[in-house]
Amino acid sequence: MKKNNFFIKECILQALLQLMDTKDFKDITITEITEKAGVSRMAYYRNYYYKEDILNNYMTELLNKYNNIRNDIIKVSPNNKYKLIFHALEYFKENEKFVLGLEKSNLSNIIQNRINGYIHEIYKSKDTYDKYDAIIFGGALYNTGKYWLLTGKKESLEEVTKMFVNRIFPSEIEKEN
Repeated sequence: MKKNNFFIKECILQALLQLMDTKDFKDITITEITEKAGVSRMAYYRNYYYKEDILNNYMTELLNKYNNIRNDIIKVSPNNKYKLIFHALEYFKENEKFVLGLEKSNLSNIIQNRINGYIHEIYKSKDTYDKYDAIIFGGALYNTGKYWLLTGKKESLEEVTKMFVNRIFPSEIEKEN
């Protein structure tokens, strides 16, 4: 049953993303999603209540996958910010259609809010300055990744990573070179 439910969720997600290519998110109906996905309304409502739930669920999956890879990087290179940022920006590239689809639909706050929450969860601190640092870092990371995608990825992933690390963690760039 779990594999079948995963398949249904994937069909629903892909249907929504395809519809977002041609329509505004607010104008997409549940009927259109279920028809395009080839699933029943009952299957849809077993998994989601609102259309936004589809996007939030997918963001959870993306962050869980990212976190697993992030943990692998930390095991090998615990203080290598370059590798962590490279992987984060690479993840933006791998999920370009999703990121740009949300941007086009004025729903990019879903990504930004989830990144902020994720960073707060990882870097738990009661210190006010640390909390602001986390928000600043999350905003810089998200906006850098989004801008890179929106401008057609003219710079290489390595170039964008170096620019980011050099500005946010200037002492780290010398370690990498």
